[in-house]
Amino acid sequence: MFSQVCRWDRQYGWSKTHMKRARQKNETEKTQLRKVRLSQREVLISEHMDRLKKEINKRRTKIENEAEQQCGLLTPPILESIPILYVPGF
Repeated sequence: MFSQVCRWDRQYGWSKTHMKRARQKNETEKTQLRKVRLSQREVLISEHMDRLKKEINKRRTKIENEAEQQCGLLTPPILESIPILYVPGF
C-alpha cells in the first residue's frame, strides 16, 4: 500500500502541490509583513526629516541674525524667500 501511494505521488505530484500551496501562503504573509515594515519605516523617516528641516531652519535663521548683527544690516524676511533673477537690460 505504501509503495502504491509513493508511485501515485510521483505520478500526480501531490506532495509538490501541497508544498507549493504552503510556499504561496508563506510568501503572501512575508510580502504583507514587508509592506507593513516599509510603511512604518517611511513614517519614521518622514518624521525624522521634518525634525531635521526644523532644526536646519532654526540654525539658518540664527546664523542670519548673527550675520545681520555683525554687519549692521537688516534683510527683510519677505525678500529672503524670493529668488533674485538677473534680467539683462534692466
